[in-house]
Amino acid sequence: MAINSLFDYKLLIKMLPLAMLYHNNAHAEISYDFSGFGTLGFAVSNNPSPYLQYIDNEGTFSKDSLIAAQLDIKFSSKLSATIQAKLAANNSQANGVDVDITWAFLSYRPNNDWLFRIGELQVPGYLNSVNRDVGVTYNYARLPAETDSTSPIYHFTGAAISKTFNFDDSDFIVDLYTGKKTTDLRYYIGNDIAGAYNQGSSYNQVDIDLVGMSFSYKTPKHTFVAAIHRVKVKNEGGEEWLKEIGFTEIIPGSDIGYYNNDPSSGASVTNRFNLYLANIGADISLGNDLRLASELVYRKTNDLNIGINGILGYVSLQKRGSVPLHCCHL
Repeated sequence: MAINSLFDYKLLIKMLPLAMLYHNNAHAEISYDFSGFGTLGFAVSNNPSPYLQYIDNEGTFSKDSLIAAQLDIKFSSKLSATIQAKLAANNSQANGVDVDITWAFLSYRPNNDWLFRIGELQVPGYLNSVNRDVGVTYNYARLPAETDSTSPIYHFTGAAISKTFNFDDSDFIVDLYTGKKTTDLRYYIGNDIAGAYNQGSSYNQVDIDLVGMSFSYKTPKHTFVAAIHRVKVKNEGGEEWLKEIGFTEIIPGSDIGYYNNDPSSGASVTNRFNLYLANIGADISLGNDLRLASELVYRKTNDLNIGINGILGYVSLQKRGSVPLHCCHL
């Protein structure tokens, strides 16, 4: 078992003495709140090919099972710290479990309208940004991959600023964030390419820099979100990404040939690319315990010509006390 993101929680540890100094000056009493949660889930497919990395026709507990603990430290009414650790299947390798620090940040709230955070944070702007790693907080068997698979990462080391505009029965929230992350990304080849690639998964260590802005409008019954994100991905080792596929004609001028990754055939590779994402979503009440949720994501890069660009989305109709009904996956 390995512990990921050592730098992430070390950053918080380095910031805690500053919080303690603030506390000593403020003469406030420190309070602690410890909580834990877990989910045990079994999933099986009717296909031997792995779905979402782990799920196949033999069944697995790996995809949906987790256990986590969270410590909240309140230094004053304005300053607090949160640390959350999760034990679950490791998505950055073929198998095994891992301890991951999903939250580790200091929060400063000078008033009800402003919130400043620094440390290990969640990427905002999705309907399930906050409860992605807590299976008991949503009705889905698992969150829709149509949005959950679009971003390379969902938590990062950095800073975020939130501004809340309060109305009589609703809130409008603007979030700005920036940060970075070093992680392993899974890259899957569906078929062997002789002399080039072997079928299966590979894991490349990457450095990721990201910045974004999100908007949320919340009422007691409805939630609307929209966000834009820019992600810079740099490969720090392993196999580079295929940028342009080469083509070799068997008979010159006939357009009969085969695709390959030979540079002499026009193929090229790269160790970095910029990825842009824009998403919108809504979760609304229809009455009679019915809820309609939908998200749409546009993903675009100009640096890779295959495999990344697309429009993805889902529509979900939920009835309280029943299994959500899904349709219209894009």
